[in-house]
Amino acid sequence: MRQKAMQETEETEEEETEESEQLAAAETAAAKQREAKAELEEAIAEGGEKTAAAAAAAPAAAAAGSEAVAAAAPAAAAAVAETVAVAPAAKKPKTVVVTEVEEMEVEQVIEPLTFQSAARNTQAFLTTTLPGKLVLGALGAALLGSLGLAVHRAYEKANTARAKRMRQIDRNRDLIEGLNKFLLAGNRAGLTPGELRKLQRASGFTAVEVFRKYLWYLLRERKFDQGAVEDLVAIKTGLGLTDADAGEALRERSARIYDKYGTLMLNTEGLTLAGAQRKATCMALFRKVLYLAECERLVGRGAESEGGAGNVADIGKIFGATREDMERLRIKNLYEAELDLEGMVMDTSDEADEAAAAPGGQQQQQPEGGSGKSDGPGAGGAKKQQ
Repeated sequence: MRQKAMQETEETEEEETEESEQLAAAETAAAKQREAKAELEEAIAEGGEKTAAAAAAAPAAAAAGSEAVAAAAPAAAAAVAETVAVAPAAKKPKTVVVTEVEEMEVEQVIEPLTFQSAARNTQAFLTTTLPGKLVLGALGAALLGSLGLAVHRAYEKANTARAKRMRQIDRNRDLIEGLNKFLLAGNRAGLTPGELRKLQRASGFTAVEVFRKYLWYLLRERKFDQGAVEDLVAIKTGLGLTDADAGEALRERSARIYDKYGTLMLNTEGLTLAGAQRKATCMALFRKVLYLAECERLVGRGAESEGGAGNVADIGKIFGATREDMERLRIKNLYEAELDLEGMVMDTSDEADEAAAAPGGQQQQQPEGGSGKSDGPGAGGAKKQQ
């Protein structure tokens, strides 16, 4: 009995709780009605068309509120009766959702300035922003301009007259060293046509140019003996040159010697020391060229014939020498000539002549001392110095 009474008490308390909830719902509806009336009063205060619309909506809102109250009262009564009737039945649990708004504090982490971060920021600025792209374009244009200017200056420097002359001298030296590697070592047989073609390709000279350059080297720097003459003949044969080619090379070299040293002079009285040395050099070179022009192994048997390959007469005309001068200066024995030539001073300051223009393009130099005039090439009637 006691338990039953306790159960009835608990059921009564639950019923009272439900009634209180129903009453709370009714009060909520009344509050909504009051809010509607307040809104209506605000709309009336605003006036105009809104006032009329609010006035028309007010009765409806009041009726709705009354209907809500009237509907809530029977429902509350019915709920109480139903609760009493179904007291033993289990009640459904009600869930109350409580929403809590939490304030979050956002902390901004400031990255310390380092080289890597600065590089990233700079890269982002240059690649993603318009000012950065403009700056990047200006830097690229400046770099390309500087590179182009440097290339232009390097090209101009490499193509000056001095640079070209130095490259020509280097090519001449490489060619002479390549030939002397065989000739001065006594390996004349090793200088085959194949080796000569390799030297031609390496230097960029033609066969005639190779012969002329070694001829000039032989006249100026190498000891003029039988071995030197045989080497020159071997070069001519290996290059496949004709007697006419060798004779033309001798005439071309004679013209260039004349352009540099002037007319052949046997009497150097009245000349300065420098003038006498130049004339001694001219005389020594003339004697060597004259010997080579009379060498049948080099120019064949046309040395004495008119228009022949070597044509000694042409050599004499170029230097302005008479027959008597040639007879007096002709080399008859290379051993005796070697002793005579050692006493003459050779001028070796014209290394850059090989880089000059074609033969005959140089201005004729005036002989030092004397009258200051010189006969041109071909003036066979040059006056013999007594």
